[in-house]
Amino acid sequence: MRVLLMAGAQVIGPAMSLERTLELALAENPSCGVLDVRLRDGLVFPAAHLLRARGAGIVFHTGQIDPEGLKRDWPGTEVLFKPAPLRLLIPAVLAACCGRGFGAS
Repeated sequence: MRVLLMAGAQVIGPAMSLERTLELALAENPSCGVLDVRLRDGLVFPAAHLLRARGAGIVFHTGQIDPEGLKRDWPGTEVLFKPAPLRLLIPAVLAACCGRGFGAS
């Protein structure tokens, strides 16, 4: 989160649970969500669907899920394996924000 703030992003999280992620996705209008797949109370996919339906780009930043499967199941999203180096994280977020997650690569 600190890295994104230092890069000039407005950060509305973190959200450590699916419940909180859904609350933020409904209350705010983010241009991008940087999402870990596994949260305290479940998988993040309901929130990812909500963000995508609201036009937000998505970056999955995870260490526990098959990245190739995510790329296949979520076309137009960037999938970064933790810990992602800054040289990959910041451009992925920028692309997701600008491309809004639909076909951005």
